Amino acid sequence: MKYFLFRLIITFIFVIPLTQLRAQCPTGQVKAEVIIVPDNFPNEISWKITNTAGIALDSGNVNGKTLCLPENTCYFFTIYDSHGDGICCAYGQGSYTLKVNNAVIAQGGDFTFSEQTAFNCPVGTSCSSAINISLGQYTAPSPNSWYKYIPENTGMYNISTCEIETCNTKIWIYDYCVGLNWDNTNIGTIYYDNNSGGCGNQARVNALLEAGKTYYIRIGESNNGCNGGAINWLLDYNGPVVGCMDIQACNYNPLATVDGECIFPGDPNCPDGPDLIVVQEAVANSLYVSTHNASNCHVVEGCLTGYGQRTVLNFSTHIKNIGNQDYYIGAPSANNPQFSWGNCHGHWHHQGYAEYLLYDINNNPLPIGFKNGFCVIDLECSGGGIPQYGCANMGISAGCGDIYSTGLDCQWIDITEIDTGSYTLVVRTNWAKLPDVLGRHELDYMNNWAQVCIKIGLNSNGTKNVSLNTICEPLTDCEGEIYGDALQDCEGNCSGTKIRGDINNSGEQNMTDAYSYVSGILGNDIEVSPCTDLNLDGKISVYDASQISSCVLYGEGHIHEGNVPHDHCLFPGGVYNMTDTVTLMITGVNFDEKYVDIGILNKNNNIVAYEFDMSGITISSVENTANIQQFPIVPQFSMGGKKVIGISWVDSTLSRTPTVQPLCRIHYLEMTNDTICISKIVDVVNRNYEQTFTVLGTSCYVNDRVGFANFALQNKFDVYPNPSDGLVQMNISLTGKYDTRLTIVDALGRVVENKSLGLIDQYQTSINLSNQLPGIYLFTIETQKGRVSRRLILK
Repeated sequence: MKYFLFRLIITFIFVIPLTQLRAQCPTGQVKAEVIIVPDNFPNEISWKITNTAGIALDSGNVNGKTLCLPENTCYFFTIYDSHGDGICCAYGQGSYTLKVNNAVIAQGGDFTFSEQTAFNCPVGTSCSSAINISLGQYTAPSPNSWYKYIPENTGMYNISTCEIETCNTKIWIYDYCVGLNWDNTNIGTIYYDNNSGGCGNQARVNALLEAGKTYYIRIGESNNGCNGGAINWLLDYNGPVVGCMDIQACNYNPLATVDGECIFPGDPNCPDGPDLIVVQEAVANSLYVSTHNASNCHVVEGCLTGYGQRTVLNFSTHIKNIGNQDYYIGAPSANNPQFSWGNCHGHWHHQGYAEYLLYDINNNPLPIGFKNGFCVIDLECSGGGIPQYGCANMGISAGCGDIYSTGLDCQWIDITEIDTGSYTLVVRTNWAKLPDVLGRHELDYMNNWAQVCIKIGLNSNGTKNVSLNTICEPLTDCEGEIYGDALQDCEGNCSGTKIRGDINNSGEQNMTDAYSYVSGILGNDIEVSPCTDLNLDGKISVYDASQISSCVLYGEGHIHEGNVPHDHCLFPGGVYNMTDTVTLMITGVNFDEKYVDIGILNKNNNIVAYEFDMSGITISSVENTANIQQFPIVPQFSMGGKKVIGISWVDSTLSRTPTVQPLCRIHYLEMTNDTICISKIVDVVNRNYEQTFTVLGTSCYVNDRVGFANFALQNKFDVYPNPSDGLVQMNISLTGKYDTRLTIVDALGRVVENKSLGLIDQYQTSINLSNQLPGIYLFTIETQKGRVSRRLILK
């Protein structure tokens, strides 16, 4: 079976000492050579070279390049694969090589979205060239200087600029380097401070570090507060954690390494428990609208509900522990179901931490909710607590809080499809009322909820804005309970029992419902309603069947190959991926044996389901001609009808290829007219259970075998000059007026052009292919009477 593979961004950084570089360009310059051997999808490959400020100095595609660069500058070479599967191994044996002054600096190809190499850089520029240090005072030569520290003792450490610096600073601490995805927020950190350490604009981190483990410390500035200059900082050891080590005690400290006084249940001094709250002011005071370009990770994780440019409502989340006992979550682990490794963001996520919801004016939740998983740490201790928890051992100390600011990825809700009007934004934490890992329950769960009443409006340019509504009554459910969980079912009944997608009314979503969708589509006997139309697109198709199948297979907490959990049963739902193009076409017709072969071009993604309609024939049977090892399905059809449906009920998918591959063979009883066509593609579903953008390729064949064969001889179609530098002239002269379609494909079967020329007999035009790679291109014109093809070489 093929498991889901999602596009996850992993960045590897290697730094080459200056002593290994030998000048090959003119004096004062170094020679950099980018050499690329492409895989089967060369159009997905690109690269760029940037300086430390992130400014691109040069870039290119699969062709590579040789260039000379100033010698006294640090550079970053990054190679990209837009699909996220690297350039080797999966689809051909592609590779890349970076040479500097004829020495191989980096090579490979087995990565996901990108891989980065630093060269010509001084030590301390990145985590892989971090400066080894011990306890003491240091001066970072510039912001974003990196240090590596391996503690001799397990205990609490003070990393600080407070005592010896006056400019506005930041401190980041990480516990890994390879694959680290970092920016100026606290993404990927285990500890972090920006003005929350209790000493104004300076930064202080109290970190619990483990003896013998490697930590990476990054020293930087906030808002250019140090003018890009040197920053003084220090690293001190405060000693081991002293506390009660008896787990039966009510003041048990899971971080303690030195035993202290214990208090046992029954003692009046026992703490009452933790109590998490969501700070309403933090949400209300941080609201703003922005746009964000969706990546596959964003959609898969659920924090964006579609592709392309999205409009999002940003806000901060501040969760405090106002109880007198810590809320302890523990160390992340692959064996602990509370955690997942978020490769999209490069750190562990605690799954039950926060949930963002948007309610309409009738207090009904909209289908854009997002359960966000965070690394839970002590980021501020304004309540008098002592910071001690980080991403390596999560929790919120009594009197401390965790803040996730608007600058963090996914710290928003997607309002792209939300109309203007009044809404209630809700941020809640631990709404499932789970105890911490030590079994400690919160003192109060009603304060785990904060709400902000908002109005979404439009600016003069048509973009959305947000404002606060001053009147904000407590949110009630359909039964009138404040912050209650009662919801209307899909039939509009409060606390009703009707479930979306439950076609057989069994009271649950199961695979029988998915089967019923397909049989109902073929029998044309499923009514479109809020209970059946799972993505509210106004039709019932194989996409609805795939949504139920996905729900049954993967449930509400499916973890996508290392991503945070994603709810496959959140309806109405579904995503249309306009960037994933799938082409269906007729690849052959045997009029004697009465069958039609259908091919598929799915170069962007694997396929899990399809539905299309035929015309000109009455179907007698359909057989699967796709790769049986990948896609062992049995196509279904309407006997004597026109519809064909194929869907995997398990986790198998039809792999993407750069060329057309077989999909199915349709046997027919008789032809109903002289032309056999794919009349309509209803839906094609990719491996992420998304609707794809579909295109009809060669869609019709005519039952005039002599005329069809002679069409190319009787009609004139020229493309010139041949070979061409890019500007191609076309001249078409037909014996009659025909509805004509032009297609242009490259040597790998990729569609460059596919458009109707209308009803023509004489036609001349020019086409600019200068942006295409050199190679052989096939030009085809097709009419209901036949087709003519010409090959052209692009230099």
